Amino acid sequence: MIEMANAFLSGLYQVFSWSTLSLMLIGIFVGFWVGILPGLGGPTTLALMLPFIFKMSAVEAFAFLLSMSAVTNTTGDITSIIFGVPGEPTTAATIVDGHPKAKKGEAGRALGAALMSSLVGAVFGDRAASRGRTWVIRRVWRTWISDPTGTLA
Repeated sequence: MIEMANAFLSGLYQVFSWSTLSLMLIGIFVGFWVGILPGLGGPTTLALMLPFIFKMSAVEAFAFLLSMSAVTNTTGDITSIIFGVPGEPTTAATIVDGHPKAKKGEAGRALGAALMSSLVGAVFGDRAASRGRTWVIRRVWRTWISDPTGTLA
């Protein structure tokens, strides 16, 4: 139990160090600007940034790429609503409702709805993944405890 607490505190220290936080902010900035550009998306951004992560530690590289990817997926809504051009393939449906609202002068309302739905979807997806992970761990644990050698399968 002590080893797990030490590993947890070590992980928190690594994530909240200045180098990791600054790379997260840089990733957010790069992801925001690339996400606004129509046609470039998350996978393209990740491919373009791969040469920059070779000298980083694993925690720093993961934080940089994850923050950049998360922001890229959200900022594609901006070009879809304001310009009527999908910034991401996943935001093509946003043009149907969002761009006409922007033409009527309700761009703020459309952007707010898109960003709020992105937040709700992220929280719901996180909770669902967490519950699913817990279910799989329990299932595997019960199977392994009842038959550790795998002879009953």
